[in-house]
Amino acid sequence: MRRPRRRDDQLPGPQATLLGRGWVLPRWLERQVDPDHPAYTVGGPEPRNTGGRNWTLVGSLDSPHRAAVDGAGLVAPARAGWTIDWWIGLDDRWIAPSREAAVRQRLLDGAPVVETVLRVQGGEVIHRAYGARIGPDAAIIEIENATQQPVSLALAVRPYDLEGSTRIDEIGVDGTEVTVDGRLALRLTRAPGLVVPGSLDLGDAFDALESGRAARSADPTPTTHRCAGGLANVAVVVPLVHTSTVHAAVPMFAEQLGRRRRSPAPPRLEVDRIPPASVVASGWRAQTDGGPTIAFPDGRLADAVDASRRHLLLHDIGREVVVDPLADDHSVRESALMLGALARWGRHEESAAAIAGLADRQDPDGAVIGRPSEWADTGAFLGAIGEHWRLTRDRTLVEAMIEPIVAAVSWIDRHRVRDAEGAARGLLPPRDEHADRPGELRYLDDFWALRGLQDATSLLRSLGMDDAAHDTGRVAAELRVDLLASLELVAGRGGGDALSSSPTRPIDETCIEALAVAWPCEVLHHDHPMVRATADVIRERFLRGPAHHDAIGPRGLVVNRTVRLATAELAVGDERAIDRVGWVLSAASPTWTWPQSIHPRTGSGSFGAGQHGVATAELLTVARHLAVMERPTPDGLRLQLASVVPPGWYGIDWEARDLPTHAGTLGFAIRWHGERPALLWELEPHEDAPAWHLTAPGLGASFTTNERSGEALLDPVELPTDEGGEALLDPVELPTDEGGGSSAAGFPEPPEGSLS
Repeated sequence: MRRPRRRDDQLPGPQATLLGRGWVLPRWLERQVDPDHPAYTVGGPEPRNTGGRNWTLVGSLDSPHRAAVDGAGLVAPARAGWTIDWWIGLDDRWIAPSREAAVRQRLLDGAPVVETVLRVQGGEVIHRAYGARIGPDAAIIEIENATQQPVSLALAVRPYDLEGSTRIDEIGVDGTEVTVDGRLALRLTRAPGLVVPGSLDLGDAFDALESGRAARSADPTPTTHRCAGGLANVAVVVPLVHTSTVHAAVPMFAEQLGRRRRSPAPPRLEVDRIPPASVVASGWRAQTDGGPTIAFPDGRLADAVDASRRHLLLHDIGREVVVDPLADDHSVRESALMLGALARWGRHEESAAAIAGLADRQDPDGAVIGRPSEWADTGAFLGAIGEHWRLTRDRTLVEAMIEPIVAAVSWIDRHRVRDAEGAARGLLPPRDEHADRPGELRYLDDFWALRGLQDATSLLRSLGMDDAAHDTGRVAAELRVDLLASLELVAGRGGGDALSSSPTRPIDETCIEALAVAWPCEVLHHDHPMVRATADVIRERFLRGPAHHDAIGPRGLVVNRTVRLATAELAVGDERAIDRVGWVLSAASPTWTWPQSIHPRTGSGSFGAGQHGVATAELLTVARHLAVMERPTPDGLRLQLASVVPPGWYGIDWEARDLPTHAGTLGFAIRWHGERPALLWELEPHEDAPAWHLTAPGLGASFTTNERSGEALLDPVELPTDEGGEALLDPVELPTDEGGGSSAAGFPEPPEGSLS
């Protein structure tokens, strides 16, 4: 994440003082400096968030601007350089939610409207955060007093963000508006009754409120508060009587996000147009309901999918779908995974627009690269077009992509190192000094390159460009020969068939990257000996419980890698996939988001984005794979329904409707007649669909059909039980934190409470 306005040469002194004077800190930092908390870390004077990287994005569908809300209700506009906290004053004390255990969070009606609930004597105070367009874009803060008594609300502008400290030199308060270094940071719907400044010299505004000194610092006239140490902060206080609600707006428009100290005057926030949270949540449902549906028997999985379908749309920032809208670092390979999830769940318009946006970024030499030296990106660009085509048959998009496709194919062909010897022969070159693993060949680059070349061949052929398709197919065939020769050479080095992530690396945690050879790149089948051997090694050496543990890079339990292993297991009918999906559900925040990496002791985010777009996309994809999974075969395509059935789903009717697949649009239902499942299906095939057949290995191993519609009563299913005759439900233990979750049927239940 790009961290705005941070001047590291000036920060250590002030920030060390901040920590030493008992300031109210963001939730993650309160825990990292608490010696009794599992997230406690020893570090330098300016701490970084390594134990609480969990947040939830808010914004609007028709806008690229985003803000994030942490687990205690702290609101952070993207790249702003400040955050907005909230404190509640009772008769005898002030409460900072970041310090309280009695805080719960949830989504309102499954929409990206984040409710943070603070329990106090006499009831609850509810903080809601969501995006709305009130002239310009804004993050809206709605506070409801649901107690039996009046309270005071303080909205506080703070010199830190979701990753660490920032710098605020000057704060101005003029009526309902609060500015930070000349930029609008907050606008209230009514003027505050009290303005409480803080600074390096004055201390924290919270301390002034708590100690009673705030009454002497109140000033209703326009005021400016400065701090030479960069720790200016302010709390604006309004009364909140019983059952009343107050709103405030935090700007998210482009003029506010520049690095300049003074920006041009932005459009005025029209706070009299702020919609209530309930209206925004209803609007999200109206815009996102419909399309493909899977009525899962499992309550938690259904809730996770429902929320994740909306969360993923907030990673679409306008002709670009990114893993972290709060950052500037974007990978086309990661975007391709998210675009695939959007298309599988019916968001074809967004998928097509983002693919066109990637084409606009193509370099003159044909490369489509997000991060420096991400050699996988150009192949992933082609793969994204190919997956979109297989699911939608969107001929208009493909015709518009002819030139970018041909240029990308040429780039891949030119960059293969044909004069190398041994395992490197014919592969893409090592990554340079800008890459995360410089100087190293990575098979992932070549998997995506081959996936892209194969897709480009099919796309060109579908447009009747047979000569171009023939030439591209030749390039793909040459790369396939060289790649398979390299894989066979390297797999034999360790005395087995397991694949490494690189021809220059031994088998280590990164070998899970090699599973991409089967999915999504489909270079080898999931039941290929090298793929099975790689999965075996991962299970034997690189798991902590059901989850993949990375000790080399981000260090932690990695959600998307865990899902990648679950996908490999689902494809071959391995029931251990259920434990992994259960762990992913248990590892979700109460708002159904996942960080890039999870701390194994606290269960909170330890690295990367706090709402990781690929993790969200992978959850949606594995959920869809539980219903139907496409598997290429030598003679066409197998649509594999219900590859593995969680134990708790036996005897429960469920169904799926309008699912885009590579063969066409699929609907099916599972109905139970005692111990015998009945399968009803209907497929509306693409006009040029490959030869296909349906199977349902989790319900009937012998069932197969190529009929477009029908119904079949399958053989009786023997329910898995333990020695006492009870259905097997293997609970997954994980560190707990506050939060909540709904019940499950079939997947392991989370422990009491949930992860935050």
